[in-house]
Amino acid sequence: MTIVRRNPAAGRRYAGQRLLLLLVMGALVLTVASCSSPASEQTTSAAGSGTTATGDSGRSIDIGNGRTLFMECRGVGRPTVILESGIHDSSEYWVNIQPNAPAIGPDVFAGIAQHTKTCRYDRPGTLIPGQEAKITERSTPVTNPRTIDQASADLDALIKAAGLEGPFLMVGHSFGGWLQTYYTQTHPRDVVGLVLVDAFSARMPEFMGDKWTAYEKVLNSLGGNPLGSDPASEKYDVLASAKLSLAAPGLPKDLPMAVMSKSEPFPLPADLKGFTSADLETAWTKVQDALVELVPNTPHVIAQGSDHDIRVRDPDLVTSTVVLILERVPAR
Repeated sequence: MTIVRRNPAAGRRYAGQRLLLLLVMGALVLTVASCSSPASEQTTSAAGSGTTATGDSGRSIDIGNGRTLFMECRGVGRPTVILESGIHDSSEYWVNIQPNAPAIGPDVFAGIAQHTKTCRYDRPGTLIPGQEAKITERSTPVTNPRTIDQASADLDALIKAAGLEGPFLMVGHSFGGWLQTYYTQTHPRDVVGLVLVDAFSARMPEFMGDKWTAYEKVLNSLGGNPLGSDPASEKYDVLASAKLSLAAPGLPKDLPMAVMSKSEPFPLPADLKGFTSADLETAWTKVQDALVELVPNTPHVIAQGSDHDIRVRDPDLVTSTVVLILERVPAR
């Protein structure tokens, strides 16, 4: 397994820099080099007008059957990058940076859009952050719990309704990484690259063992947030979804892909019952290693010092990793 580590002491990087991986004595080492941006930063919303909580342009797009999904796109170029958030999270988390984060440069959405067309969207029932978080009204509510194939069908319908041109490079955080993996498994001709940011996997129930039931309750509960009891709040039948994922075709063995993983443990409440922090961290490490093994020669980027929210703590590192995979995509 290839490991790429970020050196926190050398972590101050400037906008416009990119990550290079150099093979040194059989091991991959992380370095940085300057580069110019090949794409415009102009906003090109697939959705036209409308303003999000962050002031960016985007709108809800009709995907049929009386439903809409919110999407915003920026930048120019191909392949088109699709950003997918974790469970319960709206796409607003791709345009945020954690206070006092070590990153230099823009958020992930803006950073990748400097290189190619980049789109983010809200799944139904996800949260808009703020002083008072709320469930998004930009995407039509659906009946919960859902399964992974329903989320994949929504994304496919959105891509078509928005008139997005492929091919696509999929970038998914946490549970969204699993959704993007499944989409790639079931749409192999449309996807030319995959970046998984501390992602979930169909094997998590296996690795949690007899602790799974307790963990699934936490996963679907919004961590005790009262909004988690709202019928519109996003929830998944994970076991049914895992069966679908494991039965789907494997990822193409020549797919340009990267896996990013945290180094710090998940923050868990002291009164948590049914599993321990050690149980979760052991299972999560196994998940990350299993993801790396899905495709040969997949670099494993460890965000040293970062917790699960790598995209808001180290957005420049995420952008650099996506740019690496962009550069590995064969010309079409």
